[in-house]
Amino acid sequence: MRSRFAHISEEAIRAFTEGYRLSAEERADVAAYVRRRAGDVEHLLEHIMCSEPRDVDRFLELVGRMLESGEVPTELRGAVDASSRRLRRRAATMERQAARERRELAQSSGGSGGGGGRSGAAAGESLVDLALAIRGRQQARWASNIVESLEAKYCSAAAAAPSKQRRPAPLKRPAAAAPGGVDVEPSAKR
Repeated sequence: MRSRFAHISEEAIRAFTEGYRLSAEERADVAAYVRRRAGDVEHLLEHIMCSEPRDVDRFLELVGRMLESGEVPTELRGAVDASSRRLRRRAATMERQAARERRELAQSSGGSGGGGGRSGAAAGESLVDLALAIRGRQQARWASNIVESLEAKYCSAAAAAPSKQRRPAPLKRPAAAAPGGVDVEPSAKR
């Protein structure tokens, strides 16, 4: 499958990002997202291509201009204002997580992790290392979540109430045999 598509280089991604940011296409994507979500912009960064946590102020300013111009219905202003605080918190969380992952990558690779002064091939390798580290953490979280959910489902009832060995109910004694070898209950005899 990979042979059908051209290799995407870091330069191609950078060029696409520079062309998309601040473009009419990005503006249209932001407007469509705000309309579709009825003004809830909390997850805007996850849905707009090439966005970064530092873009929050720019996006909120853009949405404000869209509300003033009528490009986005003005009835959505309250929802935008209410969710913008959550968007800012989410962006701060994303920044902290990215910084933590950069530190972990630097520690695991034994280098600076920043890629400063590296050749193009070494910088590409650092991106691969970062992607592998992120994927490994996601898989570890996924496996941990599965184990926790299985423990919650199957172990919590057993841990909450200690199990007592129940004895099976005593078996009923066979009924007296009627003439001709047919078993009949004693109360059913005439």
